[in-house]
Amino acid sequence: ALRTGQRDVKGTIGFMAPEVCVGGKYGAAADVYSLGVLLVELCTLDRPFPELTKAIDVYLAVVNERRRPELPRDIAPWLQRLTEACLSHDPRDRPSATEIATCLVEHLLDATSVEPTVDAEPEPAQEPEPTVKGAVEAAPVDRPLEVP
Repeated sequence: ALRTGQRDVKGTIGFMAPEVCVGGKYGAAADVYSLGVLLVELCTLDRPFPELTKAIDVYLAVVNERRRPELPRDIAPWLQRLTEACLSHDPRDRPSATEIATCLVEHLLDATSVEPTVDAEPEPAQEPEPTVKGAVEAAPVDRPLEVP
């Protein structure tokens, strides 16, 4: 959504907020809904409502049945709460962009402080690519400069 109060209906039906689907006024909260759908897609690695193959069925599920795309059960509780809040049917119940950013920073910073566990062997360190500066610094004074 570009401006609050917009009425043009454009977008991919599975990512459209209910208020956009019905052609009502919408604003930033519609983008928050779309972010919620994107979070579901990232968690499931599947499109929203994969069982529905027709746009009208997705429309009816979102608008009439007030359905949300389903989240996997094994995601972090904070991510589940955030995604569900973004997918609230009522735009007034969705978090603001600031609230979303605060939540992501808070939880993602916590996640980076934990040592990851990886079963794979680490990749060997690679030699850095030669640079012009390095060639200049390493070049003998009595020979012409060779730039890689």
